[in-house]
Order: sequence, then C-alpha cells, then structure tokens
Amino acid sequence: MCYDGIVISNAQNAQIDISRFSLGNLSEITVETGGSDDIFRSARLLNAAGILSLSTLNTGDRVSAGLTCASFGTYQPSIYLCKSISNSISASASLDCLTSSGSYPFSYINGDQVTNSYRTGSDVRSLNGEVSAKIKPSTARLLTAKFRYYNSERGLPGQVIYYIQEPTERLWDNELSTSITYRSEASDKWRFFQALNFDISRTRYTDSSAYYSSPKDDRYHQHEYSSSSVAEIYLLRNLRLAAAADILVNTLDATIPECPQPVRFSLVPALSGQWKDEHLTLTGSISGTLIREKLSSRQAPSPISRLSPSISASVKLTDGLRIRASFRDGFRAPTFNELYYTRIGNGVLRPEKAEQFNLGLTYILSGNYGKANMPYQFSATLDLYHNRIRDKILAVPTLFIWKMRNLGKVSMTGADIFLNGRMILPGNTSMHLTANCSVRKAIDITDPQSKNYRHQIQYTPIISGNILFDVRTRWADLTYTLNAVGRRYCLPQNIKANEMPAYFDHSISIGKSFTFRAVEIRIAAEAQNLSGENYEVVRFYPMPGRNYRIMIKFTY
Repeated sequence: MCYDGIVISNAQNAQIDISRFSLGNLSEITVETGGSDDIFRSARLLNAAGILSLSTLNTGDRVSAGLTCASFGTYQPSIYLCKSISNSISASASLDCLTSSGSYPFSYINGDQVTNSYRTGSDVRSLNGEVSAKIKPSTARLLTAKFRYYNSERGLPGQVIYYIQEPTERLWDNELSTSITYRSEASDKWRFFQALNFDISRTRYTDSSAYYSSPKDDRYHQHEYSSSSVAEIYLLRNLRLAAAADILVNTLDATIPECPQPVRFSLVPALSGQWKDEHLTLTGSISGTLIREKLSSRQAPSPISRLSPSISASVKLTDGLRIRASFRDGFRAPTFNELYYTRIGNGVLRPEKAEQFNLGLTYILSGNYGKANMPYQFSATLDLYHNRIRDKILAVPTLFIWKMRNLGKVSMTGADIFLNGRMILPGNTSMHLTANCSVRKAIDITDPQSKNYRHQIQYTPIISGNILFDVRTRWADLTYTLNAVGRRYCLPQNIKANEMPAYFDHSISIGKSFTFRAVEIRIAAEAQNLSGENYEVVRFYPMPGRNYRIMIKFTY
C-alpha cells in the first residue's frame, strides 16, 4: 500500500488496515494489478502484484465538516482544514471519529429451524487524526511533512455455531507515524524523490474465554524505520532509466514469553528502464532483496537474498487498440507471526516465490453521439494471466498442533474483463457505468496423493464481479452498485460440506450538492445490502442485512 508516496508495510502479519487512514479528505484512490509502466517509484513497488494508492487533498484554503449517521448505532463526525500560509507554504489538519455498537440482527438457518438473533461483540470506537505541511520553494521542488495518529478499541465477534455466539475477544490499536518526503523535478533531464518514515504501533489483545486457565492479555510493540530513494534520468527523448533503494528496520516486542524480540534489517535496491515511443513501450526492471535478522533468545534464520526481474511490452495496433504482455518474478518474506508466533511459528521458513505471466488487450473509443453531439468515452480491457507459486507458506496439522511449513504449490489461471463508459447528456446530465468480471482457477498442486490435489484453494471464488452505475443531474446524483461473489470453499477439500453459497450485495444512494451563502453543502442517503441477506464472507460470520446511512457535509 502507498499513502502519499510513502510505502506502508507491516512486518508482523503483512496486513494493512485501511481504516487507520482518514478517507474523507482523499483526492484519488487507485488500484493497480499486474504491475505498472511507471518506473519512478519505490523499489518495493516495482514488482508488487497489486498496489493500493491513496492520495490526500492539501491545496487552497478549505474548511469542511461532516457527520455520517448509520444503522446499528453508527456515528462518524469529521473535520478537515487546509490553509495557505504563504505562496510557498500550506498546512492541513483532519480529524474523524467513529463509534458503533455493531449490534445488527441476523438469521441463522439450521435445517428447518430459523433462529433470529442480534450480533454481539462487534462494537468499535476509533479516532484518526492527521497534520501535514507542504513547502514548495519553487514549482519544481516540494517538501512534505506528515504526522498521523490512530487509536481504536473494538470487539472481535466470534463464530455463530448452532445460533450460539460467545464473543470473548477484544483488540486495542495505537499507531503513531511521522514521515517526510522531498520531490525535485528541477530539470527536464532528471527527477528525484526521497521519503523517510518512522512508525510506532502498539496492539493489545485480550481473550476471556473459558478455554484458558486464565484470561489472555497479549501486547505487541512494533517499530519501523524506512527510507526510500528514487532517481530518474532521461538519456534520450524515448529512453529513461531509474535507480531506487529502500532501507528498512523492523522490530517486534511482545509480552508472550516465546517472542524472541526480532530485529529485521532489509535492503531493496532496484534498477529499471523504459523505452517509449508512439507505438511501443518496453519496460524492464531488476530488484534485489537482502534481509537479515537478529534474535534475542534463539538462533536467527539464515539471511535472505534474491533477485527479482520483470519485463513488459505494450504495442499500439490502432488508434484505440493496444496489446500488452508482461512477466514478473516476486517473492514474500515470512512475517514475524509465521516465524515466531508461540508454538506454530517456524524459524526456518523460506520465502514464497511467485512467477506471473500476463497477456492483455485495451480498447478505447471516444467521440460525439447523435445530433446533440453528446461527448462519450468507452474503454474495455481484457487480461489473461497465469501465476505459479512455490514454497507457499501454509499452516499444516502435525500430531498435536498446527505448524507453519513451506509445503504449498499453487497454480492460478484466470481472466479479468473491465468495461468503463461515460457520456455527457444535454441539461448538465452525465452517466457513468463500470463493470468488472474476474474468472480464476486457483488450484492446490502440492501433493498428487492429497485429497485436495487440484482443488480450488479456500475462500477463492471461481467467478466474481461488480457493477457501478452513476447518473448525475442538476437535481440529484443517483448511484447503484452490485457486488457478486460466486461459490467458494472454506476448507481445502472441495466437498459439499465445505461449500459456501454465492451472494449478491446491492446498494443504492442518492445525493444532492448545493451552495448557500458561499458554503457548499452535500447531503446524501444510502441503502446497503438491499436484499437483506446475512451472507457469509467467512464461514459462521454472518454479515449485516439491509442497513442505511445518511451523510451531511459542509465545505467553505
């Protein structure tokens, strides 16, 4: 994940919770899959299979305040301020809070019996604050400083089995992050980017379940220090080269006696180049990864070193049609949890290795339609891909306990189709339609003698998709969304007992923006999950049924 140019990572479990970031003042959200032709980026992003990028607002004098009220006792106030102190200095601050009881009704079906109940143990309270400043001494140079704080407490709802739920777990999170970035494009021949980031994360987990002789109260302290440098030079009109280097230091300390207090040192250098003309784009890169760890109470794992190449080509066949192909080699280092967590960790795990092959088409059409010359734009993309994963890290049962092992091999073959269309109609009316469909066969090819050999891996649907239709008029804005997920399996064996049914989630929203005495006011209402189905994303964890949300926002 990338947040305003800063790569966000988590060495403990590799998961990034986007709720830790203020989403109310974003200017852009982008999702990249299969890589990008942009070589002016952090070394860790060059061979990433997928990247979520968030960019925030910080321009002009602006004050906004909003309140969102939703079902299940949910309230979320927010405020955002941005001020230009001088022609070259600006500052901004944002704060948003969230509180919710999370007690929603659900129905549980057991044979012919239907039981109605309310979800318990899913309350949440959070606070998210951010302060940033930008100094722009010239149009080609920009210095940004950012300070971010996050605090939350939430219940962790348990499984619902035979209409019985026993929520006994709670989680507290505290995170403090400081970052500084500098970007220079003082010459048309080169540009430079530098980022420094310091992050402190503290987590507390409790479990009062009767399964334990005494309540669990575990605390984790994680620090990350990182530096990212990127330099790009234009050698010729069509040729540019880039060099990047990331340096990271990660530490983890915990109250669990078995935690060896790991310290991880990582170095990721990379070289990349691109040739681009009117008809052809060729991009290639090679990145290296060096990882070394120190432990306080046991022998450290062997150092990790690996080279990861990638290459891609895009050819313009006609004015609106392009064909592209790419190959990427990547890997994932084991997380601290996989290496050291209590008894299931395995200190000699090898990194996961992946190879990705992609072939795609892009078609773009634009023009004016009808006698009214209504502008329109249409695009369609088709991607075919095949991935091979070796040394997949899996939790494997042994005689008494589960243990992390390098046993897995996965083969994934699939296709993604994306359609996007937009038209501007007379009378300040516009229509926008996007549709996406993914078909993927991700099968376990670890052991030919296994009962789940060549079975679809768990929680991976063969088919999924979504549709968004948006109409904007002078009176109101109307949006309809549909998310569809096909059947999947909750355990490795593809048998009827493990099958989870497909589900559809419909939502509709209506909003209106208007100005009153120089204040822009936005009012919106949304109904989510119109069908009211308590579908399960994870087995035995029913999701909320039909729910509603009302939002009002003032901007000056």
